[in-house]
Amino acid sequence: MPHSGLPLEFPELAEQVRRSNELLGRATRPVITLSPGESPEAVDEAEKLLVDNADKLRIYQRAGEVVRIIELDAAMERGPVRKQAGTIQLGAVSATNLSEEFDKLATWQRERVDKDGNIERRRIDCPARIPMAYLARVGAWKLPPLAGVIALRQDGSILSTAGYDAATGLYLTGNGWAAVPDSPTGEDVHRALATLRAPFDEFPFIGTEDRGVLLSAIVTGLQRRLLASAPLFGFTAPVMRSGKSLLAEAVAIIATAGPHRRWR
Repeated sequence: MPHSGLPLEFPELAEQVRRSNELLGRATRPVITLSPGESPEAVDEAEKLLVDNADKLRIYQRAGEVVRIIELDAAMERGPVRKQAGTIQLGAVSATNLSEEFDKLATWQRERVDKDGNIERRRIDCPARIPMAYLARVGAWKLPPLAGVIALRQDGSILSTAGYDAATGLYLTGNGWAAVPDSPTGEDVHRALATLRAPFDEFPFIGTEDRGVLLSAIVTGLQRRLLASAPLFGFTAPVMRSGKSLLAEAVAIIATAGPHRRWR
């Protein structure tokens, strides 16, 4: 069995091992053979491999799109939105991206009959029509559905293990959450409340109830998909430039990772 853990003083041998490992990986890939008139079957085979590796690739279906959970490798600033490196968000999977994944998951070959009637097979790249045909199967995908990137299930239980939760279609990023006690103490509640309030301590709220409305809006936004109905929240102020627009945007950013269009 090839092994790549070689010291740097043997670079030529290490390179040979790397190539051997690469060839071994190719040899163990499933083979998808393209025969005349059987493109739909090839798409089916490619989808099965994609579904089997969905969690590893972090590729799912959501709202009529094939999406991937991605992590920003650098900080990004766009208008009032600032996202740090490591921020988690969803990105649409393009046909080009899907073609690359199909090439990684399988060895593709084309079958044809030569002039003497013999069947020939030669290795090829995944044809562009395969991912395009797959993306066109909206409504028929077998990929796991992604309901959201969130931490509360429909029954109120806490999702605290990182990864995809098949029972709910939710995905928890990072390394999971600290365990939440079944019967939290008053101290636990006050500590969690202080953490939630901290980013807004400098806003000029008139009263405690005003701050409570903001916190209610945040929690409602985070769990909106679990609620049959929800109240409408509004922010007003007696003077301009007091931060009401920023408060409203903060709720949207926390709940959806981006600001929503303002209504005036």
